Amino acid sequence: MHVAGSHLEDPATGEFNLPFLREEFPGEDFSVVTFARWEEGLVIAAGNPKDIRKIDDLARKNVKFVNREPGSGSRGLLDKLLQKTGWARMRFRGMSASPMVNLAAAYCVMSHEADVCLATRSAAQTFGLDFIALHSERYDLVMRRQTAEFPAAKAFLDVLQRATLRRKLEVLPGTIHPRRECWLHKLFPIGFVIATGLMAADFDWKLPKGFPSPTVPADNPMSAAKVELGRRLFYDKRMSVNGKMSCASCHRQELAFTDGRAHAEGTTGEPHPRSSMSLVNVAYVPFLTWANPTLTSLEEQALVPMLGEAPIELGPKREGAGVPGPRARRSCLSKTISPSISR
Repeated sequence: MHVAGSHLEDPATGEFNLPFLREEFPGEDFSVVTFARWEEGLVIAAGNPKDIRKIDDLARKNVKFVNREPGSGSRGLLDKLLQKTGWARMRFRGMSASPMVNLAAAYCVMSHEADVCLATRSAAQTFGLDFIALHSERYDLVMRRQTAEFPAAKAFLDVLQRATLRRKLEVLPGTIHPRRECWLHKLFPIGFVIATGLMAADFDWKLPKGFPSPTVPADNPMSAAKVELGRRLFYDKRMSVNGKMSCASCHRQELAFTDGRAHAEGTTGEPHPRSSMSLVNVAYVPFLTWANPTLTSLEEQALVPMLGEAPIELGPKREGAGVPGPRARRSCLSKTISPSISR
């Protein structure tokens, strides 16, 4: 890990990131780049059916809340808000799991596993959810001082200053960019960082010995956020037309990600002319289907089982029927696999 993102607020001073860095890494040299500010708040279902308006509503018995993992910026914000309202010991009706990224938390609301979560406005908009702003946070990029001297790091910082990048980022909902330049702080010392893996080259694939790193498209770098959200989508039956099957139904891990059938069946029971392909080592295969050797992009291939009609796999879904339809699922997929700040 060479570059990490952090949006931790010191409750005593209101300063972001720097107090934690000084405390955790005394005597070490770091560079901190203020990249942007974003809005964080309550992410709720479209139309707000539970009439959730403020942080106090999380204590209601009919509200299911999904919390974030201890040590995250969102968890720290929640603790701060509860202290202000006098609900420091509030007990929630919530999920046992704590999603590690904003998108995964918002997805829990979209899939009705929870009624509300604390996340960013952009995460809410990704899934067509409503958002109640509670707080504005500063998002910094942190690197050790010697890392900042690497040619790749200098190129990275140069890209952050470009007007073309700023124009693309300005369309992201709830993101406010600091004036016309990123602010660079040279500090002695600084420290605690919630790492997000912003550089694709630093993503830890955890590969067996001898396996090369897979080729990753330049416009779609890997991140831990995409892995976690992708895992949830892979096992979610709500992505099918009738709620009966998920991707994992035809690609079972214990069967090398096939289903053991000579002919696969879609969620409506329609038989397929071929079996389900194994997904083992899929990042290394030259093409991605039995019948179309020209389909070589995972990003495009993923749309086939989701939206295809001949034969039906997961099945296209009408918009507005309680489960994401073709347009919503296409949008969700494109945003999941596209570069983004996801924590």
